[in-house]
Amino acid sequence: MGKTKKKEGYLILLLTLCLFLLFYQIKAQAAQTFYSYCTNITCIDTGDPVQCSCSEVNNDDGDYAGPGLNINCDLGYCIITIEYFNLMPQNSVIKDTQAVVNWKLSGLGPNAPCKLEVYKNSTGTWNTVTTNCPTTEATYYYNISSIIIDQSDFEKVVLRFNYTDNGQPGAQRIAVDQSYLTASYLHSTNLSIWDETDTVPKNPGDEIMFWANYTNSSNGASIDSANCTLYLNIPGGLSVLMNYNATSGLYYYNWTSDPSLPQGTYEWNVTCVKDFYEQKTKSDTFNLGTPYVITDSDNYLACSVVYYKILVYDVNDNLIDSQLDISIINPSNVTVEQISTTTGNGGIGTYLGSYILNATAQAGDWTIKVIAGVVKEIKQFIVG
Repeated sequence: MGKTKKKEGYLILLLTLCLFLLFYQIKAQAAQTFYSYCTNITCIDTGDPVQCSCSEVNNDDGDYAGPGLNINCDLGYCIITIEYFNLMPQNSVIKDTQAVVNWKLSGLGPNAPCKLEVYKNSTGTWNTVTTNCPTTEATYYYNISSIIIDQSDFEKVVLRFNYTDNGQPGAQRIAVDQSYLTASYLHSTNLSIWDETDTVPKNPGDEIMFWANYTNSSNGASIDSANCTLYLNIPGGLSVLMNYNATSGLYYYNWTSDPSLPQGTYEWNVTCVKDFYEQKTKSDTFNLGTPYVITDSDNYLACSVVYYKILVYDVNDNLIDSQLDISIINPSNVTVEQISTTTGNGGIGTYLGSYILNATAQAGDWTIKVIAGVVKEIKQFIVG
């Protein structure tokens, strides 16, 4: 009997734990939110219209729980402004923004217009959200995501309520009670990617390493526990989750290419996503069967000669002759020499070339770019 009760206790504990984890996972899917509201309102009612404004704004990074405000417009024409300043955290990505308004009505005339406008800081313009007075006293949610878009817009957000009784008798009061602004945001991110063929020539059948660096824009810190999906645009396509190296802070995947893949340049991309962080996608290319480019030195002076050798291999690592398009590119990214030729002047699959650096050769990183069929390779050298 005692063992049975003990087993039931374990089952209840396990069920409770599962429900907690389920709730946590559901909650984690939402973006972070904040709610802001006015805590002090002043009105100048010596003229027409009455001018009411809010100078103190409370900014909650959590559930709305403030006293809000209650503004009465007792004259025939009034303007209410509620101002918010620098609400959004730095390096954040705006998701959904709403103006939440609790309209309080009393004795409105039959054609009384109520206009709600939002100030867009980045353009310095007022944007109309609605021109209709509500018919009942209730909470209304106005989506203003198309107006308040980026960080600069949130440096100053103003809600302006413009009401007039339009000369109708009996129009006595309109109030904006406990109105506030709500928005959700994601932390801004950066993503960079690269692969092994950027520095090491690879052929079909070889292993190729791919890397991704997914970081927080605000501090450059690596974002762990994200889902980074690698997609290779090869025949049939390949989509896999990358692994994470906690020491380097990088996501990686080691792929063994198919020996039957044709030589060529292939596209690939990585998409990284994590709750509360901005999703990013980056694209790149990798090469199979890339020709080798060799120079007789890595550093040169003006008035010298750059000697280079190009080798082209097949999938079995045998030298083969190929059509070549060769470009010599200076540090300003200007092509100073272009050659269309074939391998063979240095033997099968081999091309021997040279380029003369004159006295005014630009200092910096120069590039030899070679295209053999559908694949390319680059080799850089430095002119001092």
